Amino acid sequence: MRGPRLGWAVAPDASRAAIFDAQAVAVCGPQGRPSVSALAGVTALTFDGAGRLWVATGERLLREEAGRLRALGELGAVALAGQGEGVLALDSKGQLISVSPEGEVLAQVLLPPGGTLSVGPGGELAVVLAEGGLWAFEARTLTPLAVQAPCPVEGLWWLAGSGRVLLLCGAGAGEAYTFDLRGGGQEPASRPPQPPARLLLGRSLYVQGCEGLPCTASPP
Repeated sequence: MRGPRLGWAVAPDASRAAIFDAQAVAVCGPQGRPSVSALAGVTALTFDGAGRLWVATGERLLREEAGRLRALGELGAVALAGQGEGVLALDSKGQLISVSPEGEVLAQVLLPPGGTLSVGPGGELAVVLAEGGLWAFEARTLTPLAVQAPCPVEGLWWLAGSGRVLLLCGAGAGEAYTFDLRGGGQEPASRPPQPPARLLLGRSLYVQGCEGLPCTASPP
């Protein structure tokens, strides 16, 4: 990559990684030689649960097909997160959209703008953090879960086992809680010294950014 690395993603089984800069997307895998696709204006990328790469620009959503990136429609997004077979896309206005592998919009919901999006193990549940609040959904259908966070939330770790997260409280509280998104149960927890890392969809492996590249991270 000639320019600064702007973002990265790792496949659910950790077999491939993708990186983008202002002009291109590079994918590295077990074949040894990376593939590079010229594509300007990339804003986000991710892998879905089936290991396919998805890429967003300011105007389009693309999906990997036979080693190439194919445009599925006009859908700008600032964040992507893979789910079971499709993808979740979050735009700059706070619109969260669930998209099928074929590019069909399955569901959508409007949230406060400027949020962060993540999906938990297996691609079953999704969370958006915005303005200190937490919104949780069934990932494919965007069916909301009735959750009430114990504090204003500034970050979270997904924990192994569906539906459990470690919430990091904001506003200088310095507190943390383990939280069950499905049942609502919570317990005080130690706050990790390091910022949250991503938990892969298909493995109990955390990854974090290292100078624009993904590397393994310690669990919380």
